[in-house]
Amino acid sequence: MIRPLTAALFVLLCITTLSASAKQKPLPVRNQMPMSAVFLDFVPLSAYALGKGEVEGRLSYHVANMVMCESENGVTMRMDMEAHSLLADLAYGLSERTTLRTSFGYRWHTGGILDSKIEEVEKILGRQTPWARRRFEKNGTDWWTEEDGNFTFECLEPTRAVTDLNIELNWQATLQRNWLPAGAFRLGIKIPTAPKRNAMGTGGMDWGAGVAASWEYGAFSTHINLDGAFVADHKGLAKTAFEDTDKLLTATLAQVVGFGKRWEAVLQADIRNNPYNTTIDSIIEEQSIEIHLGVRRHLAVGGNWFLVLTENTSDKASPDFGILLGVEIRRVVGSDL
Repeated sequence: MIRPLTAALFVLLCITTLSASAKQKPLPVRNQMPMSAVFLDFVPLSAYALGKGEVEGRLSYHVANMVMCESENGVTMRMDMEAHSLLADLAYGLSERTTLRTSFGYRWHTGGILDSKIEEVEKILGRQTPWARRRFEKNGTDWWTEEDGNFTFECLEPTRAVTDLNIELNWQATLQRNWLPAGAFRLGIKIPTAPKRNAMGTGGMDWGAGVAASWEYGAFSTHINLDGAFVADHKGLAKTAFEDTDKLLTATLAQVVGFGKRWEAVLQADIRNNPYNTTIDSIIEEQSIEIHLGVRRHLAVGGNWFLVLTENTSDKASPDFGILLGVEIRRVVGSDL
């Protein structure tokens, strides 16, 4: 039932009737799967620059639930935990078309606070998770890999650490003209400030680039992002089947609809490949697809707050379910609120 519904929503997103409004934006969603959150994962971007002298700050909290137990080719992975992230993003308009962005935060892995609610919904839908979610003492986690009968990675207790530092430069190349979209380019690097222990970081530098196209028409806006990153080997999973990596490619389609004076609804789809050099498809398949449904309310002081529900629809390279809550404040340097 879930996948046909997701497919129908995605088709609806693609064929939404085209009809220019405030500069609506995609949802700032990152993949929170512990094995993916450690890489340079570009947040979906509007092609419109921030504006010279403008500052935008965003503080967001993301909780993502996951459970799996898969085996293939002598490798078994078990994961029953939640990943929590508190992230701060800051953007500054260097010129009318150039924006500098940074992102940094704090991430922790713990037992599931969403487990009981997810289980209730699964029972109603008749689609229970095939691997039971466990209840741990002291809110413990269950994340390990076993290869050829030997444990190559274990993380059985709550863990926490700072994240890597992301730095990004965006340049708006074109303005929207009729059916020709606004276009932008981006360059980014990930600096390894997160520790490698318990796979909280890769211990290496990533770099990447991407393009964005945005159309705005009345109360609607559509955004397409295509991004790629050359990612470092995952030293946090050293000596496991998941240490060696390749490129990470992402495509995002976001449809924003404004209603009322301050409200927006956003339907967004992200498609990513598997960045690991491994053929263990039962554990991490070739690609993952996430659907995000969000609501945003604009604030009188400039900025907005937003709430997003995220759902993995295809495989295990993304969390099963997640909730994202955040607030953005935007103003011109030196101005009064």
